[in-house]
Amino acid sequence: MSKVVFTNIQTLILVGDFKIALQKLQECESDKSISKADIVKINLFKAIIMNKLSRYDIALKLIETALSKFKAKTDTKLHLELLIQKADILKNIGSYDETLSIIDEVSKQLELQTNNLSSLDRLFLLAWLKNVQGIVLLFKNQIDAAIKLFNQSLDIYRDELKYETGIADSLNRLGKAYVNRGDLDKGLDYLKESLSLREKLGNKNDLANTLCGLGIIYQNKKELGEALAYFHLSLDLYKQIDATNHQAFIINNIAEIYINLGDLNQALEKHYECLDIFKELKNKHNIGTSLINIGTIYLIKGDLKTAEEIFQESIEIFLEIGIKLSIAQNLSRLAEISYKKEDYDQAMDNLLQALDLTIELKNYLQSTEILLHLVLTSTLLGKREQAKEYLIQLEEVNKNSKNVQINQRYLLANAFYLKSSSRIKDKMIAMDIFETIANSDIIEYKITVDAMLNLCELLLEELKISEDKEAFNELNSIIDKLLEIAKEQHSPWLYSESYKLKAKAHLLDFNIREALKLLTSAQQYAEINGVEVLAKRISQEFDTLLEQLDKWDELENKKASLLERMELSEISDNVQEMIIGKISEPNISNEEPVLLLILKHSCELLFSKDLTRENKQSSDIMTSGFILTINNFLKKNPIKSDIYERIKHNEYTILLQSMDSILFCYIFKGNSYFAIQKFNNLIGQLQKQNQPVWEELLNLITSSRKIKENIEIQLDSIVQQSFATV
Repeated sequence: MSKVVFTNIQTLILVGDFKIALQKLQECESDKSISKADIVKINLFKAIIMNKLSRYDIALKLIETALSKFKAKTDTKLHLELLIQKADILKNIGSYDETLSIIDEVSKQLELQTNNLSSLDRLFLLAWLKNVQGIVLLFKNQIDAAIKLFNQSLDIYRDELKYETGIADSLNRLGKAYVNRGDLDKGLDYLKESLSLREKLGNKNDLANTLCGLGIIYQNKKELGEALAYFHLSLDLYKQIDATNHQAFIINNIAEIYINLGDLNQALEKHYECLDIFKELKNKHNIGTSLINIGTIYLIKGDLKTAEEIFQESIEIFLEIGIKLSIAQNLSRLAEISYKKEDYDQAMDNLLQALDLTIELKNYLQSTEILLHLVLTSTLLGKREQAKEYLIQLEEVNKNSKNVQINQRYLLANAFYLKSSSRIKDKMIAMDIFETIANSDIIEYKITVDAMLNLCELLLEELKISEDKEAFNELNSIIDKLLEIAKEQHSPWLYSESYKLKAKAHLLDFNIREALKLLTSAQQYAEINGVEVLAKRISQEFDTLLEQLDKWDELENKKASLLERMELSEISDNVQEMIIGKISEPNISNEEPVLLLILKHSCELLFSKDLTRENKQSSDIMTSGFILTINNFLKKNPIKSDIYERIKHNEYTILLQSMDSILFCYIFKGNSYFAIQKFNNLIGQLQKQNQPVWEELLNLITSSRKIKENIEIQLDSIVQQSFATV
């Protein structure tokens, strides 16, 4: 086979034109004069392409076929290229020990085979090898060691080979390594230097890769607009070279931006777009990874059933192609689902399976996360001896690691264990550890949040005994910090739950009005961000509080103890549910519609619709009573247009919403969650789809006349349809 043909194919791979490269390789295979050595090279090139397309199972088979047919003595350079490429594939599937074993073998060969390799070939292979080894160490979280290797490869490319493509590649890897270390500014400098070179070289595939890296940095810096701009530049380049696989990766990054913005529905749509691309490419590895991403969003949204089904589907794919690290990730997610369902035995089973896999792969960063959850789950099951064993394992890993994240996981696990003790001394030590983590720089936001929530739980235990004002102030301070973290992380779950917790804290101070406002804000935030299960639970909490208003008045009048207030508010249960991340679908029935009123802010009636089958006389009396209640409420509580209000009147709930100086009032019996949905839909429908009706209502605000008869008939029909019981 002509050397020129292979050189052209290599160039196509370098610029990312994989489709044409594969076509050329198929043409080569059909050549009857093809030699065994040529077949080996063809398999190598195919493996490189499949590896770049994340088709790791196919890539590994190709490289192993090539190695089995190859006689090392015939071409030392080609043999070492095959081995390094195999190492590159193995590190992508998480087989780090096997990767490092091959790297050691190739390193020895490079020292021994001085006569069979030119000095240039040896330097090229050495620089490539150092990059592969550096990536493995980066995955193993040995960041400083990885940076050292990337710098060595950079020196070879820059000083010895004067190879600009290699220089740009090493700069790119150094940038990403510093990002992993948390030094975003230094990472940015390296990636911008790489970008400058890659713009000059004109390799669209490499250029798109660096632009993507820059997008990730700006995403981590919370400059989401800048991040999106870089992701779209990268996406455009990948489209130009028809790199469909890479396009999907960028769309995945864009989905992560939407998660950062709290827009879970948009993120889900983007992840499904990625899934469709990978299915079209028949890329099983990336199909499995996309399913993990999709399942995680359903998990955040509280749809545990769908999340569980998707993670199971992902596991089946990774079992088929043998990607153990991804199987472990799925098992960890399934354990989280079982945990949220309070099925701790099943959670333990999944965690232990995941632990075995991560220990086998020597992936200590992931195994420490699993050990942390094993300690917590064992303590919840009352198996403190078992928890102690897992804690000792975690301690051993921590001793042999200088990783701050692993150290924080160990501290948190130790505090969990001590908190479960019956001894006050141990609980005090646990409190100190939780405080230390909560006041340290955030390394892993979930660790910080867990420490804060457990600190809240211990403070509440202290308050039950002492009713100490300082402890109560500390509790409020921690809740405020949780809200700050929720805003920074754009976490709908944490934001809504922290608002709910803040509402409970206000109840303890008899600040009922503020508690109701905070619960409404929490529900609205959950609804806007697609966390429907949480929104339902908060709505149910609000309805319960409305029912308890007389009890709270009674407690305030008799100056009840803090313990009595805590019991009625159920604040300790709230914190406990946040710690375990409990998600249960509340059983909410439809409300019973009673009356729809449209008023001026002066409470002058513009329109009414009786949604019961009462006679007109009793309906008029009922309407007058509700208007009086609404008027009295508005005198004390001016209504804002951006938030709805719920007030209680005997066995009825009155839902209020002001839009463009028009006051909408919906009176019903029962739960408010679905009532709010119907109410909001009605207002939105009138505003956007029924302009004549909306304009008539606006005109009536400044007029003393009655509503036009034809408009009233039309409005009557719309209201009847909106609140018809299903």
